[in-house]
Amino acid sequence: MNQRAGIKAMKLTEENYYSSEASQHYMSVSLFKNFMQCEAAALATVKGEWKQEETTALLVGNYVHSYFESEEAHQKFIENKGSSLMTKPNKKEPYGHLRSEFKTADTMIQALKQQPRFVGLYKPGRKEVIVTGNIYGYPWKGKIDSLSLENLYFCDLKTVDDFHKGHWQ
Repeated sequence: MNQRAGIKAMKLTEENYYSSEASQHYMSVSLFKNFMQCEAAALATVKGEWKQEETTALLVGNYVHSYFESEEAHQKFIENKGSSLMTKPNKKEPYGHLRSEFKTADTMIQALKQQPRFVGLYKPGRKEVIVTGNIYGYPWKGKIDSLSLENLYFCDLKTVDDFHKGHWQ
């Protein structure tokens, strides 16, 4: 992963951003946290030998993110993950229904849409912008939810934690 060792960084795209190949070229906050939790599992993920299951929390976050990215992105997300968003069919509901976590996500979306400050800050920026940088000689990657370079700020949506909880490491 060290560019000083002569490894050329790959060009990141929407299609390859979450790939194991991208993780072989770039560190990310998620990958760093995975290494802090279990080095063997993180290395297996980087090598493509193991794939972490998508958690409900991750799906809920991506559901909300895709909505605010664009109508097309949200529709694509629903098409790709539809079965994960729905309950299992039964006699009473032959098609199932939207799982409660995603009903809550819809409530989050509606609440945010009704907040003029949120709309005013979030809407102008470019969405899901891939950025790269160098920290102590190692290439890192990240995705910014909404980037407004003209106004010198960015926004980062968080959906699965207590708003008032303190975060530190």
